[in-house]
Amino acid sequence: MKGGEHAADELLARAREYLRGIMNDSEKLDILVKAFANLEGLALALVRDGRLKDAGQLRAFVTGFSSRLAFFDFVDVGVGKERADHKIRGKSS
Repeated sequence: MKGGEHAADELLARAREYLRGIMNDSEKLDILVKAFANLEGLALALVRDGRLKDAGQLRAFVTGFSSRLAFFDFVDVGVGKERADHKIRGKSS
């Protein structure tokens, strides 16, 4: 869970840093992040590759990321080749 919180904090810090370089009053902006993934498939791949011990670690990461900041969400789109792509493009399946 701490890893997800840290990732959210870092992403916000880097986004703010970037925005400060291109516009005035960027600190007044709300930053909205939506990450889309097939969490089951991602967890299986990360466990298979030895990056995680078990799927519970990814669930904890996602919970930490999503609960850290009001406008940060990690969305499980489920199984399906194009589901995350459809969400990103804003199209229905």
